[in-house]
Amino acid sequence: MATVVQWTGREAALLGEAMRLPIRVYAQKLGVDPKTITRWRRMGRATKLRPETAEMLDAMTALCSPEVLETFHASLGAAAPAAGEIPGGAACVPALGPATVVSHKFVPVYVGDAVSRIDAVPCLPGPGGLEHRATDAAHPGAEQESRLHLYACGVAVFHLVQRRRVQCLGDLAVWRYRTYASDLSWAADRLQQFLPGEHLAVSPAYVLSAYLLEESPWEGAALQAALQLLTTPSVLVDRQRPDAVECLGDDVERALLADGFEHADVIDFGSQAIAHGLAELVRPRLPSARPGESPAHERHRRTRARCASPVGPELVRPRRDRKPTRARHAPRATGGGSCAAPTPV
Repeated sequence: MATVVQWTGREAALLGEAMRLPIRVYAQKLGVDPKTITRWRRMGRATKLRPETAEMLDAMTALCSPEVLETFHASLGAAAPAAGEIPGGAACVPALGPATVVSHKFVPVYVGDAVSRIDAVPCLPGPGGLEHRATDAAHPGAEQESRLHLYACGVAVFHLVQRRRVQCLGDLAVWRYRTYASDLSWAADRLQQFLPGEHLAVSPAYVLSAYLLEESPWEGAALQAALQLLTTPSVLVDRQRPDAVECLGDDVERALLADGFEHADVIDFGSQAIAHGLAELVRPRLPSARPGESPAHERHRRTRARCASPVGPELVRPRRDRKPTRARHAPRATGGGSCAAPTPV
C-alpha cells in the first residue's frame, strides 16, 4: 500500500478527491485559499507543502474511513504526469473536439393525486420502494428515448435521451441553454395532454441533466478540464441575452482547456479506477415574487424557503480513455443541472 512520506500538491489534491470534497470545503478544512487547492492539482509534485499543512493532512488522513483510504492509496500508486503537464507535451494545444455526448434530461413536476390518473405501465419500485410507473412521452427531439416516469408520492419526471455530436464544448453549452426553456414549455404542454381538463397548479420549472461522454479527443489533464467545463458551461457562453445565448469563441475554450480550468464549487464523486465524476455545488433558487404580494409577505416567504432549503450537491447518475466521466451543472436562468460521463473501463 502506498504511503505519504512527503506531502506535495499531488498527494494533497488526491486526498481531497478521495474524500469527494468540493474545493471550497476542502480548502476551508485546511485553512487555505481555494486557489491553493487548484494550484496543488495543477503543479502536483512541484509544490512542496509547509510542515503545518502536512501535519493537518496527516491528521485528516488518520480520520478517513477505510473506503476513502483505499481510494486514496490506489490513486497514490497510479502514475502521475509531470507538474502542470498535459499529456502530449506542454506545448501541445488541446483539441476542442469533436466529441459525442449522450444527453439525459430530467424534468420533474409535482402533480399530486393526479399522478394516479395517467395511464402507464408498472415498473420496478422507485426510491424507498415507491410505486413506479412509466409511459412514452413522445418528445419530438429525443430520438433515442423519451419517457414519463410516475411515482406514488405525486411526482412525475420526464426523461429525455438525446445524442449530440459537437465540434466543441461551447456548442453543447449553447444547445443546453437554448433547449432548457423549450423543454420546460414542452413538458408543461405534454403533461396537460396526459391530464385533459385538469387544472395543474404547478408547472415544470427545472431541468436536471446527465451527460455520457462517449467519444472525445481528451485525456489526462485535458480530460479533467473538459469535465470541469461540462459541469460549469456558463464560462463558455455569453448569457447577457437569455433568449439568444452565444458561444464566447474557440480561443476562450482552448485557453481554459490548456490552463487546466477548475471551478471551486465542483465536487469530485468518481473513482479513478472506475469512473471520473464531477458535480457542481449549488444553492436552490428561491421563489420569486407572486402577483399582488406585498414586499413584507415576499420577504417572509423567501426567508421560510431559505430556512427549509437544504444546501448540497445535486447528484446525477447517467448525470461540475474508456473511463466513465461525469460532470454536472445548474443553469441559473431557468433552473437546471447537468452531469457528464465517459464510457467505463
